[in-house]
Amino acid sequence: MYRIYKKTLGLAGTNVYILRREGERECVIVDPAAEEAELIEFMDGLGLCPVSILLTHGHFDHIYAAEPLSKHYGIPIYASEKERELLGDKEKNLSLMFRRPVILTDFTPFSGGDHFSFLKREWQVIETAGHTKGSVSFYLPPVPGASEVKERVENPASKREFGSEFPEDCREGLLLSDQTPILFCGDTLFRSSYGRTDFPGGSLEEIRRSIREKLLILPEETKVYPGHQGETTIGRERRYNPMALH
Repeated sequence: MYRIYKKTLGLAGTNVYILRREGERECVIVDPAAEEAELIEFMDGLGLCPVSILLTHGHFDHIYAAEPLSKHYGIPIYASEKERELLGDKEKNLSLMFRRPVILTDFTPFSGGDHFSFLKREWQVIETAGHTKGSVSFYLPPVPGASEVKERVENPASKREFGSEFPEDCREGLLLSDQTPILFCGDTLFRSSYGRTDFPGGSLEEIRRSIREKLLILPEETKVYPGHQGETTIGRERRYNPMALH
């Protein structure tokens, strides 16, 4: 079983995800948006021990807390090599626009098709260009050989966000079975929508191709955790996402 935590932080209301294997302390942080002190207090309060930071892309609202957390815990940051220029340019990563310039140059690069092994789980890197040139999604297929366990959510759905399965108390997180496919897709795919393509490096045609040819082909039961707003599933997006329909 795995437990996923979600905290929405920063100027743009970015979703920060923290995944752990149930009963274990190690965790992975995806897109640490901002407010590193709050994240440290949150993780330390749960007794978590971060082992890595993964970035879906290099926009400011997904990276503000990356370097501070990396230094605090002594852990690596992983980002696409294709995002190096954007990460190192405060104009292109949009941070200068909000008068809080930030750049990130010290990270471990990866490429599309790479695989990681964290938390006794495979993490596949899928290149999903369109929102930025180097945008990626992280796909966690079901654990091979794991017994089928019916998913359960230990807390009622939040009343603050329509359709969300996350409990109101973010410290409880969501419990997912080993057989649940998971997708962290940054700002490529949203619930009934998709990411903006009018920023530097963006392309409507590329994001359409990324969504149709790389994400919507995943198993329909895949849980989708985007960079903003609420979660969804691949099955739902096949039916309702405009990129699937037009």
